Amino acid sequence: MLHDDHCEPAQVGTDKAVQHQSQEWFKENRKAIDQYNRRVDEHGVFSDDLRTF
Repeated sequence: MLHDDHCEPAQVGTDKAVQHQSQEWFKENRKAIDQYNRRVDEHGVFSDDLRTF
């Protein structure tokens, strides 16, 4: 995360809170994310046949 040296203390605290919240969300959803990634690896995504690039 980028930090501006001139951030107000409240902004820095907010940045840390958002980072913590993001880390907690990732921990809580890690299993589902891993399962989804395995499914995509095995079966691809719905638009694989539709893409022209």
